[in-house]
Amino acid sequence: MFPGQTLAAQTLRLWLLSAIRFAELARPADAFPVAQEAVAIRRELAAGLPARYRRNLAVSLSNLSRDLSALCREDDAAVVHHEAQKYRGSRP
Repeated sequence: MFPGQTLAAQTLRLWLLSAIRFAELARPADAFPVAQEAVAIRRELAAGLPARYRRNLAVSLSNLSRDLSALCREDDAAVVHHEAQKYRGSRP
């Protein structure tokens, strides 16, 4: 782990690395729950410090949208993608 990181930040980092690896291996069914957890963690962080974490939430939502699309869940992917766009460049 990295010195100075909180346990939540370390956990999030591991979740994100796992999701990226599953996506690289073309394993969206495995990447999906990991991406969901990353979104949940980033939602909590963004609720507490919106200016710092909203753009990161948008990235996690985009990843989740990609995984949903790979699972042929296009309607769900579109909803999540729209939410990601809302947070991109937004101000708290």
